[in-house]
Amino acid sequence: MNSQFRKKIFLPLAGIALVVIGISDYFLGTLTFNSYPEIFLPFGIVMIFYSILRTSYYKTKKKWVHKSNKPQKISIEILDYLKAFICWIDSFRRTYAIEPGLYFSGNEYDLNAPLIVTANYHLTVFMLLRRLRGNNVRILIIDTDGINVWCAAGKGQFSNSEIQKQLTRYAKHLNPDDEKIEIIIPKLAFSGVNLRELRKANIKPVIGPIHAHEISAFLKNPTGNQNNPYRVHFTFSERFFTWLPGLMQYLYHTLLIFVFLWVLELIWDIQAPRGIIPLVAVMGTAYPLLFPWIPGTRFAVKGLSLALVISLGYIFASINGFFTYPGILPVILFIFSSGLFIALSYTGNSAVSNYSKVRKEIATFLVPTVVLFIASLVSFIWVI
Repeated sequence: MNSQFRKKIFLPLAGIALVVIGISDYFLGTLTFNSYPEIFLPFGIVMIFYSILRTSYYKTKKKWVHKSNKPQKISIEILDYLKAFICWIDSFRRTYAIEPGLYFSGNEYDLNAPLIVTANYHLTVFMLLRRLRGNNVRILIIDTDGINVWCAAGKGQFSNSEIQKQLTRYAKHLNPDDEKIEIIIPKLAFSGVNLRELRKANIKPVIGPIHAHEISAFLKNPTGNQNNPYRVHFTFSERFFTWLPGLMQYLYHTLLIFVFLWVLELIWDIQAPRGIIPLVAVMGTAYPLLFPWIPGTRFAVKGLSLALVISLGYIFASINGFFTYPGILPVILFIFSSGLFIALSYTGNSAVSNYSKVRKEIATFLVPTVVLFIASLVSFIWVI
């Protein structure tokens, strides 16, 4: 499905359709569509709200009309918290952006304050400002088309040219004596910048830390960790940070599966399994939060391990009469296919991914994932 079609047309129309069906059945009690209003109505409202919300998003390749070439004071306002939350739940996609320019966090502009370069993705700037509270710094926000530092560097948008463009724009506020300009560049921007070329352009680049929470300590001791090997820790708080965006994606795909099964119900008079939505929600929550303790070193193996535990729990519950769903096989196949799907999807959310290994893993397990989904559907129809 074309991405623009899905965003502009499919989502709002689908949301309206689900709301109409839900209202018809839930409020009017007609059961005309033999639907599931407790599922369709809330999902439809969310889809409509999300479609309306997207109209306020940053439009890619925006031409910024600069009102001033003077440094501007920057701080976090109440609305910024809402925008940051939206950036988070929308899977860190291009949502809101900050106008590129030179900003300062203190009461007044200080030519001697550290100069930090960052992307103009709203969530990036928001998190940086939260960590810089109490620090008097200058922030040079470059135009990365509303994309975060790491991704923008990989796409070539966090680059020498964008840095130099903003430095040139504010030359008289940055370097009135024509001396070298010292800038702090985030370590995750290295794939997009050329330090040697920056030095040739009368710029002194300093390697900054990876994480925003390390920036205050870094400013106090810039050379403290420069020669130490950097080890990334994938902590619970960082895994929690990836949980909700991932869950939103999983539930969206699960809803599509459920709607397909509902259509089959209308045709063949079989009951669509509403339990797949909470089932995926449980798995989509357990996988990131319990990630280090799930057996296996590969993402897919961890997904299969989680699926095995969930399957055993489901079988135990079925034997003891907690569920009356006819047929265990379709559910078990769905659990394993969902476990693989969640695991392979999570490779892009994890700080412990390895590009070459992930590509190999996806190539190995993608086909089995699709086969298990199809087998689950076929066995569901067969059993019913």
